[in-house]
Amino acid sequence: IGSGAAIDGSVLHVAAATGSGTLTLTNAYGASLDISVTVSAPYYLPGDGSEEDPYLLSTFADFVKMSTHPDVGYFLLTQNISGSVTEPMRFNGILMGSDVTVTIELLSDVLYSSGGVTILGTEGHPISFVINKASVSAGSAIFTNNANDLMLENCSVTVNASEIAFDETGTYGVLFGELSGASMENVTFAFSPIEITAAGGTIGLVAGVADECIIRDLTVSGSVTLNATGDVTFGVFGSLSGGQATYRHYVDLENDIYEELPFVDGVTIISLTYDLTGADLTVGGLAGESNILIVNADGTVNMTLVGNDILCGGVIGSLTGALSGCDILLGSVSAEGVRADIGGLVGVTTGDIASSSANVTIEASVSGTVYAGGAVGSGNCTISDLTVTGDVSVHTDATQGIAALLELETKYPILAAAGGAVGYLYGGGLENATVTLVEAAASANYEGTGTLYVLAGGAAGYLRERVNVTVLAGGSVSATGGNAVFDESVAVYDEKE
Repeated sequence: IGSGAAIDGSVLHVAAATGSGTLTLTNAYGASLDISVTVSAPYYLPGDGSEEDPYLLSTFADFVKMSTHPDVGYFLLTQNISGSVTEPMRFNGILMGSDVTVTIELLSDVLYSSGGVTILGTEGHPISFVINKASVSAGSAIFTNNANDLMLENCSVTVNASEIAFDETGTYGVLFGELSGASMENVTFAFSPIEITAAGGTIGLVAGVADECIIRDLTVSGSVTLNATGDVTFGVFGSLSGGQATYRHYVDLENDIYEELPFVDGVTIISLTYDLTGADLTVGGLAGESNILIVNADGTVNMTLVGNDILCGGVIGSLTGALSGCDILLGSVSAEGVRADIGGLVGVTTGDIASSSANVTIEASVSGTVYAGGAVGSGNCTISDLTVTGDVSVHTDATQGIAALLELETKYPILAAAGGAVGYLYGGGLENATVTLVEAAASANYEGTGTLYVLAGGAAGYLRERVNVTVLAGGSVSATGGNAVFDESVAVYDEKE
């Protein structure tokens, strides 16, 4: 038990964490008594667990001890470690480190079964996790299924998992199932090519749902092939949500002084490739759906989509929140379905978009209605201070939903619409927009009775309001089939009365 053993009052202090020995007690009269002592402290780690003197983790065995350690204090990773995890761990305490990597062969379903997850790297010197897992099944996330109040700062997570199965319709994430009240700042997620099979549901690479989560300076890359039998909402996050579009950051809590800040500010998509097949697909590079304010989302996305109803955007598939300061290169979107709303930034929106840009190539072929634009497919919103390069081509065989479209009590029943900036903006308007047009083309195999419009415009297929919209010369515009209308700027400008 160590040569430094000593008694202080009624407490025996030993120098070793584990071991055995003999303690000899001698009284004032010279009589002695030998006592056998066994010390067992499997969770022993150097340090006292304070932020100033954290418990030190120098081996993978030490790292695993966090799972059973009775203290929820601070732990410091001192060097690169690697090992296997065969049973789910419990995350206790706060993990710190600088320029260190934890490499894990994950043999259990999930890395952490429960516990509050807090990982704090150093700015410019992150803690990195590399998680290798052959396959994921039974609907389990890799890191943890549900995490409330997760905190990640200055860290990276690399996931190497080739096959994932989500057998029942639900909410799933590759890393985290559902996040609530989480905080991520300066975090990088990288995913090796993954094949996902799913019944359907809300599915995300990082998390299925992120509710009331504050995200700052997130970087992500990956490639996903997903085959689903049902409806799917998909993105880096399946859904980004909040009680309102922004959250209150208190400057002075005592005097109730606060500022409204965006939940998401700063996302860099290094490269994302989605190849998705399912029933109804709501897909965004960042999130399938969102009702919050997202600021400064940049990057490159490519998508191939086959489904029924398809809502697709370079940032968000279906938006009821808002976007600002986003810059997306939607290298290519190829969509086949019954109907589609596709935009370089957002597929369908009732939320405003400001100070953003997109460079987009879209090809869509459907059997019903199709609306596509360099920034927005369709919606009711104000789009302001927009710069877009649009190459948009849509086609419909006009075999689905035609009767219902003809029955609509509307002045312009639109079968197909393509625009350099927007396809079909039935409310709101376009302000201070510059469009570099490559092509806006809409075509339909429709020769039936009635008036169904096929629209193509350098800026928009259909628009209600415009202010200072410029289409730079050089692109081509065409519309064929149905009541075909095309224009170098706006095919149908149905100005508000």
